[in-house]
Amino acid sequence: MKIRIAGFDQSYWDWPGRPCVTVFAQGCNLRCPWCQNVPAIDPAGGREVEVSLLLSELRRFRPLIDSVMLSGGEPLLQVDACVELARACREEGMAVGLETNAVLPRALERLIPHLDFLAVDVKAPLSDEALYRKVVGGGFAGLTDVVRRSLELASGVADWEARLTLVPTLTAQAEVVERWAEDLRGQAANVCLLQFRNLTTLDPSFQALESPSREFMRKLASGIRGFKRVRMYTREGGFEEVR
Repeated sequence: MKIRIAGFDQSYWDWPGRPCVTVFAQGCNLRCPWCQNVPAIDPAGGREVEVSLLLSELRRFRPLIDSVMLSGGEPLLQVDACVELARACREEGMAVGLETNAVLPRALERLIPHLDFLAVDVKAPLSDEALYRKVVGGGFAGLTDVVRRSLELASGVADWEARLTLVPTLTAQAEVVERWAEDLRGQAANVCLLQFRNLTTLDPSFQALESPSREFMRKLASGIRGFKRVRMYTREGGFEEVR
């Protein structure tokens, strides 16, 4: 079986507290204007590789790194290949994580039994579908209901968290973060705020926006209550547990 990828690389931040190799699956079903991994969007881009050959490449990182993070793009667009790769990795003693936009719950349900960590990008408050669709560049009617279904499934992974990227003009406001957290309370045990990066974006106008400061993000994260773990990620400080 083949999988189309944009590439893979060693990472110290995709899986908090655990070095990993991140595999960037090619193709995405959303068009977030602030997207920070533009080369991975086009489903016809990247290159196709046999899962068995990709596994051989991942073995080269061992024994220093024994974890693989499936990212993208959106990995669940290629769920068959992801299941095969995840199963093979775990058979060889490697832990497997997934970063997903949560709009393909049926595919997520298939992959969950093979995951050790799950990061769900909940891109805006679930109670505000209009804002959610603006943040993802369009979407479809009932988008937030689909994300909610994925959140229900996420409890099948022992270690998982909901993530929000703080994007200026869209989500980097205290009121938005408060509503986002309120909508997740009782569903997610762990949450994480991510710093927007303006180096490359799908809509070039977002490159003119400043990344939220570490101090600003800490202030917003510190106000989040009702979760087992609250953390944030910035270029300056990496992953930091706030509470």
